[in-house]
Amino acid sequence: MNRKIYLFDYFTVIESESLNVEFHSHIAQQLSFSLDSCPLKYETEEGVFEKRFIYLPSLIKHRFLSESCHNLTILIDEEASFKLDVEHIDTRVLKLETINRKSVESFLKQLGLISNKELDERIIKLFQMIKDYENLDEVKLKDFANSLALSESRLLHLFKEEVGVTFRKYILWQKLKRAVDAQAEGRNITDVAIAAGFSDSAHFSKFFKQSFGLSPKEIFKNSQFIQE
Repeated sequence: MNRKIYLFDYFTVIESESLNVEFHSHIAQQLSFSLDSCPLKYETEEGVFEKRFIYLPSLIKHRFLSESCHNLTILIDEEASFKLDVEHIDTRVLKLETINRKSVESFLKQLGLISNKELDERIIKLFQMIKDYENLDEVKLKDFANSLALSESRLLHLFKEEVGVTFRKYILWQKLKRAVDAQAEGRNITDVAIAAGFSDSAHFSKFFKQSFGLSPKEIFKNSQFIQE
């Protein structure tokens, strides 16, 4: 198994021994950390760089110049609101002696990507309603807003404020989680897309490629997905 992938509500964490040496770009913002003594050598349109930790904003075309290096990469939705704490990042990565869901979550909290604050009860209730919704492609904000006795605009504002990402993007990431569950059952890509709530496999593949720079087939082929 080449990669371990941890899915969260609006970002994903990938532990891998390999790097993408082809020029590519993706909508997601990217944080990558070397977990070995080797630095990450990469190229963008601005030149060639060599660092233990890199940050690439959304849609920056790049490639790595070495195919192998034990690394941890975090791909974050481009609309996400977060304050990245870069101080002593290298030291924190070096403390990740064991990579598992618990250690990854602890690391993400230190980076400021996971908050310890208590969510508004209405948002917690909304999460459950979304989880129980059978077809996410038919989600209607109006129905949720009525159930929570909020206007649509107020719900959208509250959601972004509490969660850190827009309601629309949150739904897309939930679809992605459902796609992973469906893929684990051995379904083909079309069935995976429909089960996840995408209108068709083309829509699913496009979202996947734009978000991660790789097709679903490329990701599913050599990856182990680790969810809650």
